[in-house]
Amino acid sequence: MNPVSKLEQLAAWQQEAKQGEARKRLDALFDDGSFVELDAFGGAGVVTGYGMVNQALVYAYAQEPAAEGGALTAVNARKVRRLYELAAKTGAPLVAVLDSKGAAIGEGAEMLTAYSDLLLGANNLSGVVPQIAWVAGTCAGAFAMLAAGCDVVVMEKEGEFFLNPPFNTAQTEDKQEAGTADFAAKAGLVSLVAEDQARAAELVKQLLGYLPQNNLSLPPVYEGKPVADAAAAQKVMEDCPGGDLKPLINALADGNTALELYGAYGENSAVALALMGGMPVGLAAACGELHTSDCNKLARFMQLCDAYSLPVITLLDTPGFTVTSCPGLVKAASRLANTYAEATTVKMTLLAGQAIGAAYLALASRNAGADLVYAWPTAVISALPVQTAVEFTLHNRLRQVDDPAAVRAQLAEEYKDTVASPMEAAKAGLLDGILAPADTRNTLIHGLEALADKRMNRLSKKHSNTVL
Repeated sequence: MNPVSKLEQLAAWQQEAKQGEARKRLDALFDDGSFVELDAFGGAGVVTGYGMVNQALVYAYAQEPAAEGGALTAVNARKVRRLYELAAKTGAPLVAVLDSKGAAIGEGAEMLTAYSDLLLGANNLSGVVPQIAWVAGTCAGAFAMLAAGCDVVVMEKEGEFFLNPPFNTAQTEDKQEAGTADFAAKAGLVSLVAEDQARAAELVKQLLGYLPQNNLSLPPVYEGKPVADAAAAQKVMEDCPGGDLKPLINALADGNTALELYGAYGENSAVALALMGGMPVGLAAACGELHTSDCNKLARFMQLCDAYSLPVITLLDTPGFTVTSCPGLVKAASRLANTYAEATTVKMTLLAGQAIGAAYLALASRNAGADLVYAWPTAVISALPVQTAVEFTLHNRLRQVDDPAAVRAQLAEEYKDTVASPMEAAKAGLLDGILAPADTRNTLIHGLEALADKRMNRLSKKHSNTVL
């Protein structure tokens, strides 16, 4: 045996392994020179290993689309399963870079067992360490289920994401669009869509920078930064925008740190991870009539933040849940209320506009577990929509005039300034303060600092039995 020749042979193998698409994607994700490959010779269809992302330990695997005919073998599945075990032992995040045509069906029962182990490993890690799915190519079958169960899904624009091949599906909303990134984003399956590989890697890095290593670790803390444009942010808050609170999210966040999730899903809501005073937070806005998609989006986001103890600031300007006979909205609203009430992370509320009825109760009230509740002077806080409340409470006054329609608007304004005003809510003990827009950001940051050591225990139980 010639040691020199063996070392040369090893170097050749290692160099060849670095040429694949999977390794290139992992190199784009990890800090320079930090990636360590595991089981390098245990199956060519997937690359597994660990390294540093933002100077913190992360485990990752990437499927190699050019190997094994693009299929995942049982040997490759075992490599991935071991990575889940290591992530559980060390409490470090896991990133799955997915690009495979599916299982090697010729392996039969062995492949079924391997896939079952993977799904079990991913489910066991759920809520324990952050899991991010990066859909870089085709994500199909069991891996589509695995990806959908991750905390966040980042998908490249040219990727494919489906449980069953769309062209074999008898009924799809649009066979041409089914399985595409846009389709998955509109369905709420994908959190972020990236234009290319470089942008996808950048988004995954940014997400990891907001999340703690695991559910027992504290979120990272950075040096606080001012908002990107102080004058513009001031104007946004002074204008007290109605209907669209996305500008307010950016006005509250440290400069250029707000990362919106599920932007194509739930048109009357917005959720984003951001920094405020250098602290990672979740910003959730309800800005219009809430539909089923909005309820699902807000509940999913709260669940993510609560799992990793990220504070959530809810911004409210909604007339309530949309009027519909669809039972799906009732179920979605119930899930939303349950998720907010169950969450033990720091919860703060800003009533930036309308806070009406059941939506206010589910999202913003102290009964929903809010630790601090603030309102702007222009907020409207009411058990009923204003016009409905006027009809009920001021009906006698409307009967006394010749033209009721002419005075309804006047009575509505009167109701807002009296019964539904923030001052009345504060007198009733519903608010911790009424804020001038200029004071909002600093007050919320001070609240985050004051609540940083919040501790809360729930009644002992296996889990809630919420409606599905």
